[in-house]
Amino acid sequence: MGINSTAIERFSLIQQLKSKPDLYLLVSAYTLSNLAFFLSNDMLGIFFEKIGQSESSIGYIISLLGVGGIVGTRISGLLLKKLSAKNLLLFSVMVNFVAFWGFGFLDAKTNHYATYYLLIFLVGTASGVTFFAIRYGVRNIIGFEHVGKATGGIQKISSI
Repeated sequence: MGINSTAIERFSLIQQLKSKPDLYLLVSAYTLSNLAFFLSNDMLGIFFEKIGQSESSIGYIISLLGVGGIVGTRISGLLLKKLSAKNLLLFSVMVNFVAFWGFGFLDAKTNHYATYYLLIFLVGTASGVTFFAIRYGVRNIIGFEHVGKATGGIQKISSI
């Protein structure tokens, strides 16, 4: 009653992406969310320095990203009762959009620096939602026996 090893060997993430549009959308949104998260990590320290914050702001940024990630993971279960995994991931992309819009268009002279820390928290929250949605979506679209291979392949795609 174990897992059929022949079925596992024949698994192709590329074929799954071609034949399952929901999986393709899920992986695309996940890749965009990861790109936003990694770009933000590289640029946020510079951004906060430019608005007059000290080097200790890096610690606050990392902490808020982590706390936001925990919150995002926790609220994902609640949101999943009302949204599909695909829509949950699109929600995450929209939260990232709002946060990055704020970084790009809010004026540091007229907005308190705490506003930017709130935006950091939103990026972390979106990251937590993204992580939950991709795992849940892959498990439901591909099936439990292929989750490991699919997740590894998705990580390869999104890391390029």
